[in-house]
Amino acid sequence: MRYFVFILLLTLFTTLNAKSLSGKWVANSGSERASLEFISQNQLRYNGELLYYQIVGATIRVADEYVGYVEYPYTLKKNILYVTFPEGYTLKFQHPKKVKQGTQQRQNSGNDTYLLRGQLCSYSSSYNGGYSHSDRLYFDGNGRYSTGEQSYSSGDAGNYVNEGSSNGGGSYRVSGIHVNVRVDGGKSFSGKVTQRASNGAITGIEVNGKIFATGLCD
Repeated sequence: MRYFVFILLLTLFTTLNAKSLSGKWVANSGSERASLEFISQNQLRYNGELLYYQIVGATIRVADEYVGYVEYPYTLKKNILYVTFPEGYTLKFQHPKKVKQGTQQRQNSGNDTYLLRGQLCSYSSSYNGGYSHSDRLYFDGNGRYSTGEQSYSSGDAGNYVNEGSSNGGGSYRVSGIHVNVRVDGGKSFSGKVTQRASNGAITGIEVNGKIFATGLCD
């Protein structure tokens, strides 16, 4: 009986938490923005992407096809939603009607950074195909990126794949077709959008003369 009551209270607590988060939220950090909408008790939309989730204590647990799920600790204080991302940064979300007019105007000023999200890769190989190299950029959709790389070689000794992070990263911004990438503590590079998905998401860019695209990550 006690176990049944505990499950009932836990279910009620989870339902109430989900209801308190329902609706649309926006986050603004300087010139960057993100949108979050809790559609139901198990579906949300983040920057246009539909995801499945559940509330576990003070954590939003989002389903992930690669690792099973990803946890996002959150705090709700006075109609302000603070969400901490796995990368370590925290975004402050508010309902759209709470956003100041000046901030809303900045949102409409051509900032498309949120459309560049996920992994894009470059590709190069030797003449005979025995060696290839791929630089990888991981965009968070909120103006930050990190880097990685993968190399492949084949020969008499066998085939080898080396994969790792180059411990680099920085910030980026997209406005229309224009892309600006800044390396932390280093240079800035200008580029352009070369490919988009049907929903507007950016799937290919050219920066500093190098092509990066989702199709080159295979």
